Amino acid sequence: MISSYRPHFFFIAKLILFYGAFYLSIIALIGLTSEEGSLYSPWIKDNFDIVTGFRQGLLAVSQKALESIGYETNRSGYDLRIADKSGIRLVYGCLGFELISGYTALVLAYPFAGWRTILFIALGIVLINVLNVVRIVALTILFSNGHTGDFNFLDHHDLFNIAVVICLLVVYHFYLKRMPSST
Repeated sequence: MISSYRPHFFFIAKLILFYGAFYLSIIALIGLTSEEGSLYSPWIKDNFDIVTGFRQGLLAVSQKALESIGYETNRSGYDLRIADKSGIRLVYGCLGFELISGYTALVLAYPFAGWRTILFIALGIVLINVLNVVRIVALTILFSNGHTGDFNFLDHHDLFNIAVVICLLVVYHFYLKRMPSST
């Protein structure tokens, strides 16, 4: 009886191991590239700081999206504002690395299917980032109009994660549907 559950246990173990490896790697990279941190390494920051580039990419795309719909923007460091008003600060928890790590681990925990696996990982990561840009743009507009206290009843981070997980489960469903049958 237990042997019939072996593939499920193996899947869950792979999922946990992949997620842990991906997410802990990002956390380590953040620790090694943050000048305020006790593990800071200037060499790693100079050569492997993908986190800052990722953040700046999200902010740049969000800024262009805001400008394309007619807003004047100011961007500096971690911040994106609309014309000297309030805006957002894109901190580490808002970059989507937990979601990217989780989705990638979920797809990789399933038996590898060559190009399909790579394609669906890429599609999921693109989807996460597109939804994150939509969130950044929406929050920047809301916060610039003084609606910062409107989220006291609900954490926008949790709402974003729930929405993204639902979208990713739909993508994962299509991924599983495209897998060749083992029978």
